Amino acid sequence: MFPVEIFELILDSLPLSTFTDDSGIHALLRCTETCSSLRNIVHQLASWRAHYHSRWKRNTQGRNDDKAEADWRLSYIERRISDNKVYDLLNDIVNATSAETKQEIAATIVVDYKYDPWDVIEHYSQAPLPPQLYSNPDAPPSPPDALARRFWAQQCLGALARRLGIMKWLPLTQLEAHDVTFQDVLVAFSTFFNADPSELALEFTALAQRCKSHLSSLGLFQGEDIPPSSIPDVCIKICAWMRSEGFDKPTPTHYHDLANHFPHRFLHTNRRCLPMSLVCIFVVIAQHLGLNASPVNFPSKVLAHISVPGTAGAKSSDLWIDVFDASTLCILDPNHDIPPMLVAAGLTAEQVHDVLGPAGPSDIFVRIVHNIHRSLALHPDSPEGEQSRFVAAYAVSSAIMLLHPVGPHVDSLLGFLTRFPLDLDAVLLRTIVPAIPEHSRMTAIRMINEHRLSERRGTKKRLLNENVKHYVGLCIRHKKYGYEGVILSWDPMCRMSESWQMRMQVNSLSRKASQPFYNVLTVGEMTRYVAEENIEPLRLTWPLAKRLVDSIRDLGMFFCDFDVPSDSESREGGMVMTAELRHKHPDEMAFCETLNWIHNSEDVDIMQSSGDH
Repeated sequence: MFPVEIFELILDSLPLSTFTDDSGIHALLRCTETCSSLRNIVHQLASWRAHYHSRWKRNTQGRNDDKAEADWRLSYIERRISDNKVYDLLNDIVNATSAETKQEIAATIVVDYKYDPWDVIEHYSQAPLPPQLYSNPDAPPSPPDALARRFWAQQCLGALARRLGIMKWLPLTQLEAHDVTFQDVLVAFSTFFNADPSELALEFTALAQRCKSHLSSLGLFQGEDIPPSSIPDVCIKICAWMRSEGFDKPTPTHYHDLANHFPHRFLHTNRRCLPMSLVCIFVVIAQHLGLNASPVNFPSKVLAHISVPGTAGAKSSDLWIDVFDASTLCILDPNHDIPPMLVAAGLTAEQVHDVLGPAGPSDIFVRIVHNIHRSLALHPDSPEGEQSRFVAAYAVSSAIMLLHPVGPHVDSLLGFLTRFPLDLDAVLLRTIVPAIPEHSRMTAIRMINEHRLSERRGTKKRLLNENVKHYVGLCIRHKKYGYEGVILSWDPMCRMSESWQMRMQVNSLSRKASQPFYNVLTVGEMTRYVAEENIEPLRLTWPLAKRLVDSIRDLGMFFCDFDVPSDSESREGGMVMTAELRHKHPDEMAFCETLNWIHNSEDVDIMQSSGDH
């Protein structure tokens, strides 16, 4: 037998574990089945730590790098078992037949497993779509429910991100904010865009480390401590370095851009941003250098404060930094520079000491909420796009709910859940609601239960409505307006109000309101209510399928696969319904199959994996 060292060298050179390549782990498992000696070698390998960190990129809570190698093997096994459980739960979400069941399962993942599932959910959300969509014959095979997998995993990942972010806000409402940092407060707003808070924290740290290396190269300080006499110069140099990296004030026309508020944007594409964002970067860098830095909730714009330690028994002194206008005047004189700024903001010079102290995270939290709300109000047609505005408004409404938990704010939050269908239980019911006062909590729970009842729609029986010509999943073009879409549901006659019918001039149609009407999810992500006589059926082709996938973000919420007819078939085909949509239309597929409208459902087993007329 070879020396143990040779076996270790060979086994340590196997490919590291990833979500797409387990060949190295499979080889190790086969080795453990040969003999006890080789099994013991495998158990003690130093590479288990590398396998663990190769597979799971995130900083997992409750784990450290000081454990013995055998412990890393056990940690790897425990994490794989946990991932398998989460994977099964994600499958359960995809196959659940009701929204409430999906929400409850998602809450189990998000609340019970905490941050650990992030990597496996992200992998699940990248299920490959059919290669025909992108003319790529070398693409990996696609599971039959890939569309639904991707959609629900992304929704689950978003719910996890938002819960992690809101958990950072909760101490702000309970007078326990001493462990919450300025950075934590801001990063939590980015979680509403599915940003990973730990990844953003690492980006801030990396930025601060780069600045520290730069300042060290200038010889501004030696070792870890900055001499008090050098602190003003260090502050000026931090601001200068930030400007050299592109962090500066925006042009007046872009001052209120939504992206300027959110770290996942202003750390990258929107470095010319608001005083709040620039001060956050400055404070993070200064604290990384060992300075006692904090924001100042100054009325006209946020400033930074540095407490300079005294020397030889002298008292500490204060510095106020105008990061936003640092290229003009960086360090402000409290006696000469700040009083005129107060007067310009509508305050008196005597109030200077009331507004110059370091601001706590709760005050900063409230100001950020007001800032984002102001940007939304001032720029209703922001170039950021409707979806970004919607998400930003959701973040603001969630924050306001924590600050002022009253009925109208609950109702407002419920309105956002149409685009975040897994947030009701995991984010609202199990994160926000427990943090509000009891009397408001009971009101919120009652409103949530009423909302759930209103969402429990009955089934639609095709055999009772044989006059309905078209089917759920059929791709269509509007005969008058030309837009494309896919049918989500139907009514045997128009169910809209009389005022809607008058506004849409339904009586001008040849068959008026007595004909079937269809809810159509259109390219451009609007749901429209279309009269049957305006429906032009479209044969589903791969180019059309690609247009639907690329332009309808929520397509996977309703459909899981593509039924694309071959050239020899005369039928139109269409989108394959998810389990939930099939439950709402229990005999739709069987009825369509009898007319050869769609492919036999047994070949696509998903259980294994404004209006106008």
